[in-house]
Amino acid sequence: MIEIIPNWHPIFVHFTVGLLLTSALFHLAAMLASSAPLKQALTHAANWTLWVGAGITVATVTAGWIAFNSVNHDTPSHLAMIEHRNWAMVTFAAYVVVAIWSFLRAKHQASVHWPLIIAVGAAGILLLSTAWHGGELVYRYGLGVESLPNPDEHIHAEGAAHAHSHEDHVHEHDAGHDEPPHDEAGGGQEAIPGPAEGGDASGISGAQESQDTAEPVQPQSGHTHEPGSEHTDHDH
Repeated sequence: MIEIIPNWHPIFVHFTVGLLLTSALFHLAAMLASSAPLKQALTHAANWTLWVGAGITVATVTAGWIAFNSVNHDTPSHLAMIEHRNWAMVTFAAYVVVAIWSFLRAKHQASVHWPLIIAVGAAGILLLSTAWHGGELVYRYGLGVESLPNPDEHIHAEGAAHAHSHEDHVHEHDAGHDEPPHDEAGGGQEAIPGPAEGGDASGISGAQESQDTAEPVQPQSGHTHEPGSEHTDHDH
């Protein structure tokens, strides 16, 4: 089978969500349809999207179980994975019951009625909650993500719009104030006393050379650590 990063679960889950939620809309439309031919057509669409969606959900749950036991994670994301798994199992069980109920009614050519619509709607709510928790695994905890973007390596063409983060603005502001303010009256230069008469100028010249070759002081970050906590380097 073709390798999909991180696995096949994100592929199947889109069909599950799309078909089953569309089925709920078809069920409601079939109930509200006034003409018999339109009601029959919408009923067929509601049934088939429900059955196909439930069938694909078998593959979705299987791939999700494989992902649960194989994807790299830490303790916080593991707890989130368990919560997503529990919602998924309840949702899958609900749709199995609803799909069987719908199939038995279609076998006897029964029309759509409100109890079935309410059941499909309740299962849809469970599905939305399951999808929400699944999205958090990726966008909040980063599961299945092999690399994260490095904004420092991104360069915009001249004239292209670029949104700066607050951190970038702070660094820009600091970078523009590397030099000390100038004194208008004195031209911004500190007076360096000359050597006393008969004195040795080597000390002043050495100090001046040291000042010229000194490394510029980088602006300090506003980040602080609590006493005793381990310090890690921060990329800017």
